[in-house]
Amino acid sequence: MHHFPSSNCKISVPCELDSDHTEVMRIAQNQEGNTVTKNESAIGQVTVSDVVRTTGWTEERAKRALNLLLREGMAWIDLHHSEDSYWFPSVWKDVSNESK
Repeated sequence: MHHFPSSNCKISVPCELDSDHTEVMRIAQNQEGNTVTKNESAIGQVTVSDVVRTTGWTEERAKRALNLLLREGMAWIDLHHSEDSYWFPSVWKDVSNESK
């Protein structure tokens, strides 16, 4: 069980996640690196640049963490933006319900 500020996430995957992987998921959940326009929601989404800027890691370290999460099926990749976006369905929130 991983504890994030606003929720808990039970993770069951055949590999062990380290603190880098959970940090990337925390960034996605907290939307610290929102790179999309103000009219779009980026909760549950990060880019390599977001992770580097938020953590101070090298690009290689950020990519290594993101790629493992991608390989394990915990993230999806969106190749349609100028920079690849990694989406985490486990931390998506229904923004439309929060605004009501």
